[in-house]
Amino acid sequence: MTFRKLLSKMGFALLSLVALSASAQDTLKLKSGSLKRVQILNINDESVHFKPTPESPNAFYFAKSDIEEIWFGNGKKEKILHPELTEEELKLKATTLLQTNAHLKKSKNPIQVLFDSNLLVLSEINPNDNKTIGTSKTYDLSKVFAFQPVSYRTGDFAFLNIVIMVRENDSANWEQQKLVLAIDHQEKAVLLLDVLKQLNEMLNQKNDPKK
Repeated sequence: MTFRKLLSKMGFALLSLVALSASAQDTLKLKSGSLKRVQILNINDESVHFKPTPESPNAFYFAKSDIEEIWFGNGKKEKILHPELTEEELKLKATTLLQTNAHLKKSKNPIQVLFDSNLLVLSEINPNDNKTIGTSKTYDLSKVFAFQPVSYRTGDFAFLNIVIMVRENDSANWEQQKLVLAIDHQEKAVLLLDVLKQLNEMLNQKNDPKK
């Protein structure tokens, strides 16, 4: 065999290996209808942890409620079930995520969470005496202008940015502001964003007289 033929066969084998590796990637079929080629790292009850490609240094999350099906690289498929949560169940889930994982902006203090119909009241709490720090703010979850994508940071840390109607609790005036939440765990940031989106959609449907 000539050296040129040997190189040709080696090149063909390499290309075949690359193609096989690409075809073995997993695929997420989202509820929106779009397909995401990924390398799945882990699946639990609420989320899928993945890399965009096997070589990517960064990993991300999808909430399972955003996924219709998972197509694995080995040919298997998994249909994702989506249990319908009530408004109260969604509020309880949001409260738990906010109280256990979220902080206002760059603060490290815990958050006190109260729901009143479509209004979300957040207060920063001093962990030493459980007293409110500063002024509480009320956010109207039926009036959200933008849910920005999760901002992943180094380590297992993320920010949520939500453009929403806000008023300070010592004022009667509402204005459009950005709610910035620092989240201790990236998976929890994705799950919190998802549950707040679901609440926003549910509240808008409930408040729309045409529906």
